Amino acid sequence: MTIYGTKMVRSCLQSAFPVFPMLKNYCSWEWQSFNPGIRQKVGPLHEEDGGTIIVEPVPVSKKPPLYAKSTQELDCHEEIWEVGLVLHNEGSGRCLAFFPTLEKITPAIEACLKKADILMVDGTFWSEDELTGMGAAARDAKSMGHLPISGPTGTLELLASFPAERKILIHINNSNPILKKDSVERNILERLGIEVAYDGMELEV
Repeated sequence: MTIYGTKMVRSCLQSAFPVFPMLKNYCSWEWQSFNPGIRQKVGPLHEEDGGTIIVEPVPVSKKPPLYAKSTQELDCHEEIWEVGLVLHNEGSGRCLAFFPTLEKITPAIEACLKKADILMVDGTFWSEDELTGMGAAARDAKSMGHLPISGPTGTLELLASFPAERKILIHINNSNPILKKDSVERNILERLGIEVAYDGMELEV
């Protein structure tokens, strides 16, 4: 099995969240680091198998997860923890932008969202105070590393303006009203041509 991720995630899986030490006696794997700004090929080993994909990692966040923040060896604010991915299909010439978390939309991220044929982006929360208003959490959406969909800092209008043929919200929290097919919020998305992901969803790029 080949695992792809950032250098900081690999360090975390070795120490603060020790998945690799636990698994070492059960299975083997190969690690491939994602380095922002460097495209790399993934897919079948032989070209005749088809489906070769070029992955373009894009920096998203330097914020470590809560369980790693107290680990001093991992507390490096200059390192990238999260990346978004632009998946380029060499055969079709099309691409998909995959950004399951967005704490802000940088110029580099916006450029990726503008050029992609299909968007899969952070739809965790509908509103900034979604969880705090319910009394379910002390932190709002932005402090958790997610832009809300609605509101003055939300992604809704920006997503609607992009030329992609499909725009799909993913990583949706169970508190988000867009999960209800008959909700006002779901109706707003549908009118703007924005989809809500579902288990088993398949896409062709």
